[in-house]
Amino acid sequence: MMLEITTGYQLMTEEGRKLAKGIVETVREPLVILDVDFKIKLTNRSFCRTFNINKNKTEGAPFFDLQRGRLNNPKLRQRLKELLLQKGELVDFEVEHQCPGLGRKILIINARCLCDESGRVQMLLLAFEDVTESRQTQEILINQEQFFRGLIENTAEAIVLFREDGSIKYASPATPQVFGYT
Repeated sequence: MMLEITTGYQLMTEEGRKLAKGIVETVREPLVILDVDFKIKLTNRSFCRTFNINKNKTEGAPFFDLQRGRLNNPKLRQRLKELLLQKGELVDFEVEHQCPGLGRKILIINARCLCDESGRVQMLLLAFEDVTESRQTQEILINQEQFFRGLIENTAEAIVLFREDGSIKYASPATPQVFGYT
């Protein structure tokens, strides 16, 4: 699927391009492929849906100009520049992003350099995970736990939780007074 030419560069055949595009489109996670100048070569539907972007307007567009520059996160830009120099990967990089029409999003980004046979970086592959809902759910659970813990610890009633073997797992602070022992 790859054709090597005398200059050391590789050209992907039409069959190879279709295969790569099919793989990118099939993946459920938002993906974007950038060239070394951070211009978009390819996005998938999930990327466009996550960022509320028209797919027809992405190819060739500067990545950091999307959504009127809202994706222009200085820390992300710096990390991607470093990634290009190191020919490495970026793992679990977290950013917060304000999406027009969608609100605040918390994203985990993974990125990897795609190199040719000579080792020159040709493209960057970025994968995004939107963890907004799970973080919000986690925050709600923490708040609820704190609320109920406060209720239990401040009640004048005895509240005791037992393990399956009958031993005490938890006893509220009022338990000793209610049962008459200290």
